[in-house]
Order: sequence, then C-alpha cells, then structure tokens
Amino acid sequence: GCLGLTACSMPKFTLQEATGDEDFVLVAEPAPIELLAGKQTAALTFNGDFPAPIIRARQGQRIRIRFINRLDEATTIHWHGIRLENAMDGVPFLTQPPVQPGESFLYDFSCPDAGTFWYHPHVNSLTQLGKGLTGAFIVEEAQPVLFDHEAVVQLRDWRLDKEGVFLPLSNP
Repeated sequence: GCLGLTACSMPKFTLQEATGDEDFVLVAEPAPIELLAGKQTAALTFNGDFPAPIIRARQGQRIRIRFINRLDEATTIHWHGIRLENAMDGVPFLTQPPVQPGESFLYDFSCPDAGTFWYHPHVNSLTQLGKGLTGAFIVEEAQPVLFDHEAVVQLRDWRLDKEGVFLPLSNP
C-alpha cells in the first residue's frame, strides 16, 4: 500500500449558512477527492470535500446544525469531547435513532467548554471514518482571545493503493 498525504493550511469549504431553523448545514455524502496527484479516490465527505468544514461555536451559546445524510447507509454525528445533552450526542440507538439515507436531523446544543474538538459518525465507524468523515469543531472562548495566527491541522493515515483506491481499512 501507499500513504496518501494531504496538507492544507485552510479548509477548502466552509459550512453553508442556513436560512431557516438552523445556523449551519452539514451534509454527509460520497464524493471523489484527489489524495494522490492525478488520481480520484471515492471518499465519504462532509459538504463534498476533504478536509471537512471547520465548525465554530462560541462558548455558552446555542448552535443548531442541520445534518443531512446523503450516504447509502444510516449514520449520525458524534461531537467528540463536547459536554452536551445526551439526546444530541450522536450515539445510534442509545442517544438518538440513526439518520437514514435521505433524512436529516437537527443537532441543537450549547458548548459549555472552549477548546478544539472533532466530529465524526458513530455508525459503521471503521468505514465512515476511514473514508473521510471527520472534521474539526472549535469552540471559541466567551470573551475572544486575541492572537496573530491560527492553524488547524488534521492528520489522516489514508490506506490507498497506487491508483488512489482504498485498501482494506482493517488488517487483523
């Protein structure tokens, strides 16, 4: 196998601004991405590309994210490390029903802690995470902290062959 390495100083896409009962729209969908020069990899993405959009919230303020599932299987989003009410935690059959293909779910919560977190599915995790469904979630302090520069780094170990096709995601 070979290692595909993608380095980005800034995300290619931002979240879609919503106009209804949500602040942002986040879509899980298959999309081809270029991980190896000149090769297309059939990945699973948020909003059509990798890296996924960086979600930003303010400490203590409510955020509403409309999640749309355009995968061919059920999924959820788990907001890793964020203390939130159980019904919004994204664990299928425990805290919420899985979001079926073509359906949506409104995640609605406040983040009590500032910090850098990440989001990912909790359904068929080996495949869905392994093929790209991860993103950064930044909760900024209630009172903004001034700084000169910010860089968000997300490291991935892509298991690809020389043509950019996924190798088995697990090897016992």
